[in-house]
Amino acid sequence: MNSIAEHLQIERASAADCGTIVYSPGGKYGPRYQKDLQLVLLHTGRLNVTIDDTCHTVTPGHAVLLKPGHREFFEFARDQETWHRWIAVTVPGFKEEYEAKLNDLPFMMPISAELNKLTDIMLDMKPGASSESPQMRCVGLAALFQFTHEHTRECDGNHHSHPSVLQAKTIIHERFGEEWTLNKLADHVNVTPEHLIRLFNSHERTTPM
Repeated sequence: MNSIAEHLQIERASAADCGTIVYSPGGKYGPRYQKDLQLVLLHTGRLNVTIDDTCHTVTPGHAVLLKPGHREFFEFARDQETWHRWIAVTVPGFKEEYEAKLNDLPFMMPISAELNKLTDIMLDMKPGASSESPQMRCVGLAALFQFTHEHTRECDGNHHSHPSVLQAKTIIHERFGEEWTLNKLADHVNVTPEHLIRLFNSHERTTPM
């Protein structure tokens, strides 16, 4: 993943854009053919995105990484509005040169304060800067690097986490579309709910819920 940061310099990105949009209940978008590296930050509602033949469910508070060269179809929550923001970076020749290097990155991660702030900055800059401007390209790449950095930081931190915390996080990441309660999650990792909360507070500085 360091090689991505080394090679995706500003001169390699020809453009970067961003936006914010609210879809009405039951909204759909696509199908489309993804041309850029794109981060989608889901703030409210719900999103089902089918990439090629695989459907992914995205819940509020998560960012997803979309890669060039794939067919996508989006379906939004049927019972409420869905608000998401996005950052897209155009890197000519990306598919052949970098896709294999991004295969280890997760499809989805929690939206961090840093990633939120970079999106805010880029949206504030957009009215006065073109997508080809150096400042837009810099912030767009910074958002991609931040996503990569957060995954690396999480992997490095896993070496020091309690086994029950690691097991619970794996369940949360792989089965996030299911309905979970604290008692159910604790039962799956063979600890009491109270102990699971203490472990998460100690190792993650947050709660499992």
